[in-house]
Amino acid sequence: LFNLPIDRMVSVEPIDIPFRENPEFDSEHFFDDVIGVSKNIHERAECVKFWASAEQSRYIKTKPLHPSQCVISENPTDGSCIFRIDVVINFEMYSVFMSYGAGVKILSPRRCLNYMSKTLKAAASLYDQRM
Repeated sequence: LFNLPIDRMVSVEPIDIPFRENPEFDSEHFFDDVIGVSKNIHERAECVKFWASAEQSRYIKTKPLHPSQCVISENPTDGSCIFRIDVVINFEMYSVFMSYGAGVKILSPRRCLNYMSKTLKAAASLYDQRM
């Protein structure tokens, strides 16, 4: 199973290998549990919890990151929220979270928090080197 970027193809040529249907592929629901399109056939959704500042929470409530999104808790003092989504963890998910900058922080799973921390530290290091 492949996701092919049609807009980047230069040419298409026929081959002598017959098409074989994949009985494990459900085209109607394959992308239901993913942000974007990057997913392998056997990957399963995981619970991702994240904190969002008051400003970002207002936006995220009106424009959910994923249909599975729900508010777990809301801090009445500062307006920040903790959200949950059930998604396949992929590069596109990380990109969405990074687009919110310091206004969003992944809380779990731990490997996602570690990935974000490492990536953002590397980006900051590159920025510091160029200054």
